[in-house]
Amino acid sequence: MQYTIRQATAEDIAILDRIHRENMKGYVDKVYPWNATLFRDRFMPQDYQIIATKDKIIGFIKVVVSDTEIYLAEIQIKCNYQKQGIGTSLIKLLIQEAQKKSKQLWLKVIKGNPAERLYTRLGFTVVEESCTHKKMAINFENRDRCLTKKSDRHS
Repeated sequence: MQYTIRQATAEDIAILDRIHRENMKGYVDKVYPWNATLFRDRFMPQDYQIIATKDKIIGFIKVVVSDTEIYLAEIQIKCNYQKQGIGTSLIKLLIQEAQKKSKQLWLKVIKGNPAERLYTRLGFTVVEESCTHKKMAINFENRDRCLTKKSDRHS
């Protein structure tokens, strides 16, 4: 699916909050009480990129980059646009960037969120666990070794 990325603005808050609530409330409610104002209270437009098709906002991504790591803080895609490769392509770009710049790539996923399967498929493994979340990261050395072994089997 074709999509574009642009910088978020303060005017995007209502739709981003709605996407966040629709995607996450059910999972959050299973591990702790949903805070209806938390997303809006913490929203800083400069931290978010909008995912759009034509002129329609279909999701957003928040990535925090430091000298040594890339943290995928959040990726949300509207339900009716999921499973079309958008999240996969964005995460693959982050993987390439992290590998190219020799940075650790990690994220946190709330327990019970099926997105964990996507992250696992893309090479993330659980490195830490709390009662509510799993911290997942890519170990590029092991990932490359595993990919080589898989491709060897298909030769």
